[in-house]
Amino acid sequence: KIIHSEKSILYYRSGLPNALSGQKSRKAVESAVLSAQLATNNLLEVLNNQETKRISANCLMTIVYEHKVFYPDLILPLENKIKELGGSDLKIKKGKVFNFVQSILGWYNTSLLLKLLKYK
Repeated sequence: KIIHSEKSILYYRSGLPNALSGQKSRKAVESAVLSAQLATNNLLEVLNNQETKRISANCLMTIVYEHKVFYPDLILPLENKIKELGGSDLKIKKGKVFNFVQSILGWYNTSLLLKLLKYK
């Protein structure tokens, strides 16, 4: 059973060499998806308003941007939740070339093209 605590803090650790968050395996992405779902659900149980919905949708969208081309089946529930929350206003931030190609193909097709070029 999860109980809300006024003093609880959600930490995200990055830059750790062997951390699960830095890995791209299916298991790592499953863990990231579950972690984000639990964190956003807990937030919305405590405070469910337009701002927390937007923040939650943006949190989920970071995972969509990073992993959709590799594991679309894991990402689909996040995309559905983002729609349910009213959408995300988070824009993908990459380099100049990516941004240029994205303006023509869209972020997903650009990411897919990079995947194909990188993993021939």
